[in-house]
Amino acid sequence: MARLRHLASFTAVISGLLMVITAPIAAKTVTGQSIWSQSNALARAQSLLPAGAVVSSSQCQTVEVGIDNERYLCSITYELPPAPPAGSIPSGGTSP
Repeated sequence: MARLRHLASFTAVISGLLMVITAPIAAKTVTGQSIWSQSNALARAQSLLPAGAVVSSSQCQTVEVGIDNERYLCSITYELPPAPPAGSIPSGGTSP
């Protein structure tokens, strides 16, 4: 009986670890806007991306803000790669 409880505990721990390891990465979004052009709004959004960001999509829209006045809005959805484990050596690095 004790062996069965031990096996159940072990299985629960392994299942929990697998859920953490395979958890999806949360997507984040940055938005840029411009009165000049859509490409300018997209460039502004791109300038807000953190280093190492992996872009998954972008979307732009034109919003009328008055008679013959438009504002361009562009949003970029991105993900950050998971952080390397503590104590690991970055690629191209050397160990102490």
